[in-house]
Amino acid sequence: MNRIALLCCGIIMSVSAFAQVGTNDSLIKRPNYNSDYHGDDYGYKYSNNNYGHGDSVYYLGRYYSEVAYEKIMHVNDSVYSRNHYESYFMPGALYTVYQPAGKDSLGTFSGIAIEYVIFALVRDDEGRGPSHSRMYLKFNILNSTKKDIQSLFTYSLGFDLSLERHPNRKYLIPFFGLEIGGMSQKQLGGILQFTPTFGLHILATHSIYLSARAGYQYTSTDFDMLKGWYGQAGLDIVFW
Repeated sequence: MNRIALLCCGIIMSVSAFAQVGTNDSLIKRPNYNSDYHGDDYGYKYSNNNYGHGDSVYYLGRYYSEVAYEKIMHVNDSVYSRNHYESYFMPGALYTVYQPAGKDSLGTFSGIAIEYVIFALVRDDEGRGPSHSRMYLKFNILNSTKKDIQSLFTYSLGFDLSLERHPNRKYLIPFFGLEIGGMSQKQLGGILQFTPTFGLHILATHSIYLSARAGYQYTSTDFDMLKGWYGQAGLDIVFW
């Protein structure tokens, strides 16, 4: 009988202690300003609990005062805004050289291209996918080294994607892409073409893209004559 009474008292005392701990140890989930960026281990606020940390915020394996935690979040938000941004309608100019397979008959073409970057996205973090992505329109007027060959007009819609997902820099960023469009010339008529490309963003910021790229052009007709290499280098700028 005494053993049963002692067992009952022990159970009652354990339940009371557990209830008291549950009342004092309040764990409050703290809002996360950029949950995608800061990851899963973000701030938890402890209020006068039995863990010995007083009023504190747990973040990335450490305890911080609320003031220190707010400063960390401010710095992280600043870094996030510098490494994640979008740009629209960036006009640009490029110098182009195109060397067709039939250069003995057609010559080598060169001239100025006008480019409009419709959309550029930068997401420089550890997430999957390219850090730099762009879509653009391009128009070329190219003149041949052969005096009897008329000027060549080309137009294309293109995109490029960086090879790295987190370069953590704004210069020397390699990329690859594809251009699809057409070309027109008085002696050749209208021809469809597409060009796989590769290149380098020499400088890539929110307002400036300084890039160089090359590609090999394929055409729908006169393939043996018009296939060939081309190279470009130029600058795109955001004015607002």
